[in-house]
Amino acid sequence: MQSRLQRKIASWEETLGKSIKIQEGEFKDRQATLLQMIRFLVGFIESKDPYRGGHSERVCQYALKIAESLGITNGRELNDLVYACYLHDLGRIFIPRHVWDKPGELTQEDYQQIKQHPVFGETVLSTLPGLVTIAQFVRHHHEREDGLGYPDSLSGNALPLIPKIIAVANAYDAMSSLRPYRPPFPPEVAQEELRRCSGLDFNADIMSKYGFKSQSERRFDPHVVTAFLGNGKKIWGISKKKIMVVDDNYLTCWSLATIMTREGYEVTTAENGIEALEKIRERSVDMVITDLIMPEMDGFELMEEVKKISPAVPVVIMTCYYLPENAREAKQKGAFEFVEKPLKPEKLQEIIRKALPA
Repeated sequence: MQSRLQRKIASWEETLGKSIKIQEGEFKDRQATLLQMIRFLVGFIESKDPYRGGHSERVCQYALKIAESLGITNGRELNDLVYACYLHDLGRIFIPRHVWDKPGELTQEDYQQIKQHPVFGETVLSTLPGLVTIAQFVRHHHEREDGLGYPDSLSGNALPLIPKIIAVANAYDAMSSLRPYRPPFPPEVAQEELRRCSGLDFNADIMSKYGFKSQSERRFDPHVVTAFLGNGKKIWGISKKKIMVVDDNYLTCWSLATIMTREGYEVTTAENGIEALEKIRERSVDMVITDLIMPEMDGFELMEEVKKISPAVPVVIMTCYYLPENAREAKQKGAFEFVEKPLKPEKLQEIIRKALPA
């Protein structure tokens, strides 16, 4: 009797174990799907802004490197960090575009509007039960170590670690990216600015003589800055080469931009040749990847115009209808590669490595 009961219990345990594994697998699948949706939406929104394409993806990349340097291995913490990185600027969509893109100095009214974007982001995310914790991290990503940040003026130990990490990653990407009112900072300048604002305990009078901010003006947790920069020689070999993707299919633009941003490239997208040329005239690029068949201007015509602006820029032309005669024509006209869509990630990486050697 006891043996039969034991077998029954063992059978129940086995069935329960299988059920739990199935549920865990389904949960992981749902998590992965949600993250992909978030990345898609954020990437699509940012691709419309010539100054912010791939920003959240890069912030996430930098933040994960910081977490690794700090020894953070807890899966839940890392998961929260990733979600918070992708969603940290969600509230920007509620701020008028003309405020963000203003080329001149911001008014006090402009600045007050901008300071609301973490609050707007938190408000949206806090309505979703699974993202309440993330909402708090989003709210605090512009707080400062010295308490002079916004929106709640938190400081020091009152700030959770995740917003501190995002603050450093966000600041580095902002400084090293183009803005309407200034060119991008060179990497070494951006790194030095992070160190300058890391609140290291040096005498304030001595530091001020050399142009450094005093202890009372520190912005970032020095431990997080040190984890990010290390010795400050190079940030993990991230190339920051600038690549333009031109395609009237936004899914193609987004998918290619996602792959390349993850590899450390700065990616800008355009829906047609005219938009692409306007952006290239505003800011040069190191490489162009364009569709062949597009409205207003096809890939060959775009390549011709790009070469007038920057003769040395490699241009890759993609097409869903690969014909040998088109490939020959592309090569004759100066295309670096003529490839068939959809472009697989490994093929894309191979082409970029050839076109933009380190």
